[in-house]
Amino acid sequence: MFKLNKDVLFLIFEELQDNKKFLYSCLRVNKTWCETIVPILWKYPTGKYSEPSKTAPGFWINNDDNYLSKYQKNVLFYVILLHLSEESRNYLENRGFKLFGEEYREPSFNYIRFWRHLNLHILEIMLNFVKIDDKSIVREEILKLFVNRNTKFISLTISSLFDPQKCHIPGANQCLSELESFYCNDNSNEKALEQLSKICHKIKRIRLIIIKQHSINSRIVKLIKAQRNLNDVQLICRNYNDYQSSLRYRETLEETLIKNANTIRYLRISWLPITNILSCFVNLINLDIEAIVDSKTNWINLKNVVSLPYLKVLKANQIPLKLLTNIIESTKGYLTEISILNIRDDKKYILQKITQYCPNLKYLKILLMSNFFLELENLLLNCKNLQGLVFLINGFGESCWDNLFKILIESSPINLFKFKFRSDFISLNVDFLESFFDNWKDRPPMFLHFDTNNNNHSRNLELQRQRRKKIKNLGNLYKKKGIIKHCLHNDTLLGDFEWI
Repeated sequence: MFKLNKDVLFLIFEELQDNKKFLYSCLRVNKTWCETIVPILWKYPTGKYSEPSKTAPGFWINNDDNYLSKYQKNVLFYVILLHLSEESRNYLENRGFKLFGEEYREPSFNYIRFWRHLNLHILEIMLNFVKIDDKSIVREEILKLFVNRNTKFISLTISSLFDPQKCHIPGANQCLSELESFYCNDNSNEKALEQLSKICHKIKRIRLIIIKQHSINSRIVKLIKAQRNLNDVQLICRNYNDYQSSLRYRETLEETLIKNANTIRYLRISWLPITNILSCFVNLINLDIEAIVDSKTNWINLKNVVSLPYLKVLKANQIPLKLLTNIIESTKGYLTEISILNIRDDKKYILQKITQYCPNLKYLKILLMSNFFLELENLLLNCKNLQGLVFLINGFGESCWDNLFKILIESSPINLFKFKFRSDFISLNVDFLESFFDNWKDRPPMFLHFDTNNNNHSRNLELQRQRRKKIKNLGNLYKKKGIIKHCLHNDTLLGDFEWI
């Protein structure tokens, strides 16, 4: 039988790294397959890795604590403890931490050596499973497994308790010097941030959660300044109740980022710019901006945006229409993906502007009202490259659904075949949906996602349940006919423009 070279196998399995079930099923084929797959499975055991794509540029590790169940965290923590040396096991047991039963089994692989993303926050959560008063001694022994001369990480999430100087762990310079992605909040250990700013100069992606409001974390600023090729930045403000008090802090962060303006391509910011930061980011490809609005809100720095000539992806939340239009006009027609929520003015006017300035649009997410149909029809007729639409539907009567489906049949460009509908669906006549499917038969098979916006009024709950059941049954029927390729229901884990 023909045997594939191990390097070729590795390249094939790397392409399938998101299909964990398939990779697990291949582990027992033979020793070579097992040895090839294990390093891939253990690169990111505490998070979901997201590669860059055309519809989601930039890539991140999903560090949500809920990504792993409590059982999975327990099992993973047990595997980590199996890697402790005999000296460490004896040291911990002498201090009252009973690790294992009478039998100790050395792991088949040194799994920690394969890790490329180190999430110390999740490790800190795992330490809560330890029934011992002084958890610091366990923390230090575990850190020695990860931070040493034999490991190499490209991504790091730190917790407030991580202090490499206190732990006296050699090898931090070697294993963290090639970091590309960094995640923290501004309550993280300042000594750790200080050390990282000295040894890490190749970070491309930073995600910062702002918790403090009254004082500037100078070590965070120093770490950002130390980077030579910062490419992807997320600045997220969590404490909205004390929003005004952090103005100086956020202004300092923006001024620091301006010094990296030529290299930054992806920016997510959860407040309105305090400086002229957007005017400086002429190479920006992806902009995700959310306004936190109060009586003191200053819109001037959005009014001054003159040119974002390379911007392809725009996500906006609570941005006034005039300012949103200003951003769209500044992109010179290159926008391919737009997601707009909570426009504060005449909502249908934005569809006119998108039609006028975005001829290359491929994906659109927008709140659809009952008086938007003329603007929607013009958009469909003029944006010939459209592939996917996400509609948040509000205030629809039965006739509105009928009008929407007729417009989609009569005016959709040939490339458009992906749809998401988020609604309570109470007013949807399933006969109209069936007619929509029947009239789609000569087009490419649809990708559909029905996401129910639950209505909490008790009298509608049963009606919602019945309507969801009818929609699901109808979707399955037309899937068998080949008119629908994929039909999902309430799969809210998917991103805006993901259909599978």
